[in-house]
This record gives sequence, C-alpha cells and structure tokens, in this order.
Amino acid sequence: MSRTQHNSPKKNRLIGAIQARKTIPQAAELTGIPHGSAKKIWARYKKTGSTSNYRRSGHPKKIDERMGREIVWEVRKNQRRPFQEIGNKLEPKAKDTIDASQDVFHS
Repeated sequence: MSRTQHNSPKKNRLIGAIQARKTIPQAAELTGIPHGSAKKIWARYKKTGSTSNYRRSGHPKKIDERMGREIVWEVRKNQRRPFQEIGNKLEPKAKDTIDASQDVFHS
C-alpha cells in the first residue's frame, strides 16, 4: 500500500469525530482514513495538540538567498560573460571543484 499524506481538514474531522465519542475505527471509517493512520494521528494529537505534519528537512539548498541574489545581479550586469567565469568570480574556492568535475565527466 502506498503512503498518502492526509490534509489537515480531513485529520481535524477525524479528531472531531473521536471527541464526539466515536471510537477510532468508527471515526476512521467515517473519514476514509486507514485505522492504523487514525491511531497515529490521534496519538500525535494527544501528545502535541495539533494535527499538522512534522517539518521535513529535505535536501539542503546549495546556495543561500544572498548568494542567489548576487548571482542574478552579476548575470544581469554581465550578460555576455560565460557562467563559469561568473561562478569563479563569485566563489573562487569553487574553481577547483568545477575543474575536477569537468575532468571526471570528460574522461
């Protein structure tokens, strides 16, 4: 069975049904949420008082906002300059990394 993320209104309906004296299986059937998921949602609601999903870290960004603005500014200022030159100007330490990766891809 695939994983599905239930939206907050659906989870809130489940919590409301349980608080209205329905059992967890009855509330799960009423809202269309699997019984196991309903048990976990109810347990998390009792623990945190919320039905919102936990934050996920995801993949970290390669560049921060400031660096992104610098890149856009530099590209607009020098529209005919190759990207590699712009990258070398903004981040001199990255030059060796760029050169090494090109060697790997061309061999």
